[in-house]
Amino acid sequence: MPVTPFDAASIAAACAPRLADLTNSLERCFEGIGVLEPGESRAWETPPEAFFGAGIVIRIETGGGTILGLLPASFPLPEWHLEPNEAEQARLATLALEWGEHLAPAEVAIERTRAEPIDDLIASVTPVANDSSCLVSLNPEGCEGDTLRTIYVLACPARKEGAPKPAPTTRPDSPPHATESPKPMAPTKSWREPSPDDPRRARLNRVLNVPVQVAVRLAEKRIELDQLLTLGPGSLISFDKNCEDLLDLYVNNRLFGRGEAVKIGEHFGLKIDEVGSVKRREERVF
Repeated sequence: MPVTPFDAASIAAACAPRLADLTNSLERCFEGIGVLEPGESRAWETPPEAFFGAGIVIRIETGGGTILGLLPASFPLPEWHLEPNEAEQARLATLALEWGEHLAPAEVAIERTRAEPIDDLIASVTPVANDSSCLVSLNPEGCEGDTLRTIYVLACPARKEGAPKPAPTTRPDSPPHATESPKPMAPTKSWREPSPDDPRRARLNRVLNVPVQVAVRLAEKRIELDQLLTLGPGSLISFDKNCEDLLDLYVNNRLFGRGEAVKIGEHFGLKIDEVGSVKRREERVF
């Protein structure tokens, strides 16, 4: 039987050869993850115990179905995962984008990706899981069988039209409880389409609708803790950066380019002058 563009079993099987890439993405986001080993791969039946608790869900939506990366809080995850700040949210956005590239088949267009903390992982699973879904476990090295430290990838083909929606999943040993579906992600505007003759068109089209975090950094410096404790309303901090220097533009916490601060109506804007993250050597007078 020919493999469909979104084949859950094939996606699950692809986790093992791409495990190094998946691990590297996790390490850049959370640090201290260690080495992951491939675990069991099976058809979707009963959810693991770790799904009935908090964690982080990586959601990759494609034209043919949904891929979920499910990271229980007991994995363990850093404390900041509960309330990530702006920089940590950018890390999660990059993680979702990279996992989408590693897991989604090349023939399938990625519509959007997202990674976010959630109070109950099963709430993100119930709306998309079906009889054709496949679940694969990824275990930290030396922790095989320790379900509390296992992360999961769940590949869910789109449910056929007219198919009944599954009932909310509950713990076998607990009374039924309501589950809340994750909030739908807001649509994003498309970037300009590449030329039809461009051989990279198919690859670019897979990620054109993925939202990214954009930030402008004014300046930075290190100060001693005793100086920090003296700061209050009216305090001034001087930076070595010249007022005429360009501002740094970051995309998903990575330097993308530089530009000049401009006023657009009543709002702040940035006029791009340079694109690229190569630092220039300062000129010296000998």
